[in-house]
Amino acid sequence: KHMAASSGGLLSFAGVVLVQFMVGLPMAIIFKIPPPPDIILCFLPAAWVYFNHANINLSFGRFGWLLVSPNYHRIHHSLEPKHFDKNFALWFPIIDIVFGTYYKISPNEIPETGVHGVEINSFSEGFFYPIKSWLKGKSTNHKL
Repeated sequence: KHMAASSGGLLSFAGVVLVQFMVGLPMAIIFKIPPPPDIILCFLPAAWVYFNHANINLSFGRFGWLLVSPNYHRIHHSLEPKHFDKNFALWFPIIDIVFGTYYKISPNEIPETGVHGVEINSFSEGFFYPIKSWLKGKSTNHKL
């Protein structure tokens, strides 16, 4: 039960890519951003989601209030009750501060992560879990 970069893709990788093209590409056209920056802008949000879900011990130290790190967002996926409904932000912690969902992590706080009742033991299980759940008629939105 560990958070990993693939945790960010529980929408399914295909869903993440489609969202980038459905949002990023029209924005590039509307604002007339030339290639290759438009390609980078399309995939930066997806890359950031994967970065924040990576199973790495990384925080931004005293700059942690400016930008979300993997350690900051790990709290959101923690199995510990004191962390439930905390640190939703993927970009800016100020969002959690404003909405009262901010949890300040201590330097050595690295909780176990996962979803109660779901066991993922390999990359392929995690990758295909949303598809298998949809085919079985189950929701992949589990309450921590």
